[in-house]
Amino acid sequence: MGISARVERATALRLRAQLTPYALLLPAVLLLGLIVLYPVIRAIGLSFYYYRIADINNVEFIGLSNYIELLTNDNLFWAAAGRSATWIVANVIFQLGLGMAFALVLNENFHGRAFMRGLLLLPWVMPSTVAGLMWVFMFDSQFGIINSLLLDLNIVEIPIAFLARPDLSLWAVIVAQIWFGIPFFAIILLAGLQTIPTDYYEAASVDGANVFQRFFSITLPLWRPMIFIATLLRIIWLSQSADLIYIMNYGGPANHSTTIAVYAYIASIKLLDFGYAAAIAVSLGVVMLGLSYLYLRLARRMELGVE
Repeated sequence: MGISARVERATALRLRAQLTPYALLLPAVLLLGLIVLYPVIRAIGLSFYYYRIADINNVEFIGLSNYIELLTNDNLFWAAAGRSATWIVANVIFQLGLGMAFALVLNENFHGRAFMRGLLLLPWVMPSTVAGLMWVFMFDSQFGIINSLLLDLNIVEIPIAFLARPDLSLWAVIVAQIWFGIPFFAIILLAGLQTIPTDYYEAASVDGANVFQRFFSITLPLWRPMIFIATLLRIIWLSQSADLIYIMNYGGPANHSTTIAVYAYIASIKLLDFGYAAAIAVSLGVVMLGLSYLYLRLARRMELGVE
């Protein structure tokens, strides 16, 4: 075999070695594109159409009309946007705070720690339908345990219909969602705690640092990246969460617990207006992309110590 032939063979083998990883990844990329990318592109395209199942013979391209209607004339959308903000902020604050507390406790050595860790996962592994129906029963004005406790403790004089009152319905679902989402933060943050070397705490203890000084000087700085990641993921999931709200009170009463995600669901499944529902979903996606970008920029600046 001549020198040129050996060079060509070596070049072909090197090219094959370089392309093999991409060839192995190709099926996964195609599958991901099929189940993730295509629905996104389809939703964006659908948002520019008048597309109602009740009027399926009159499907037509209407450009930005759905978005113009949504942003200028739809008061329910803007009300849902405000409730979505309340929904996300309240859930993140309480889930993060309680998740951090549980993670700190479960990171300590005590008898029954493994059992408590398993017990903590129970809300997270429970189907949202079961969890929603359970909380509906707990909030029931006649048979619910929450009203029974409030009456026994003389906090209220008459039972409260939490899910039927416009001023309380959203907060009742938020309480259920907080219970449902605490394990997510607790488990992720617990994993982050266990990556912190114990040598740091031993050295700080030798230097006379107390519990609070060790937490703010060692734990929190090293914990911060995991907190940022968990918070960002939870914000994204909460923004598109509709199942628990719809299961517990269908976004009512009178749309007082309807978030943007629930509104998109109602527009598509109940009103069968797929074009308008797609416009709602795309608008929410654009907002979440912007917030995620700003959040990551802020997280990056904090990691670098840039003010």
